[in-house]
Amino acid sequence: MNLYDALRARRSRREFSAEPVAPTDKAALLDLARERPEGGWAYPSAHDLRTVTLDDVGPHIPRDAVESAVFDEQPWLLRAPLLLVLSADLGRAHAEFDYQDPGGNQARDFVMLEAGCLLQSVLLTCADRGLAAVPVAGLRRPDIDEVLGVSGHVVLLIAIGHPVAN
Repeated sequence: MNLYDALRARRSRREFSAEPVAPTDKAALLDLARERPEGGWAYPSAHDLRTVTLDDVGPHIPRDAVESAVFDEQPWLLRAPLLLVLSADLGRAHAEFDYQDPGGNQARDFVMLEAGCLLQSVLLTCADRGLAAVPVAGLRRPDIDEVLGVSGHVVLLIAIGHPVAN
């Protein structure tokens, strides 16, 4: 699929079949947040800080605990075969950018820009591989941080799976 077709095919989908996401697809998605062997990254980062990370929530964290740490009922979080968490090191960003804006807005803006670019890469890769995905950003704080236990600020979750046949 070319980029234009991936952009046109990408939709937020909240219904997933029970089919697991192939290990090769999961690896391809997680690799988007890593430096390529030949150098370079799949997303831009101000000052090349790389403040965002992408991880698999994994089976060790109960999905009902995750679902209870988001706003509104979002039952697709319980059914998604793959759940990724995009988090950020805001402290590193503030240390790097607060001289530009002592209020801290510049640092947060750069982190959210980086996170958004990585998210779009994940969503387009899902579209290219025939996977359904939906980002979830309505997170209860500090509940989501405690449930996931990540070292950093949880920006959003991405629920991923195979689409339900129509």
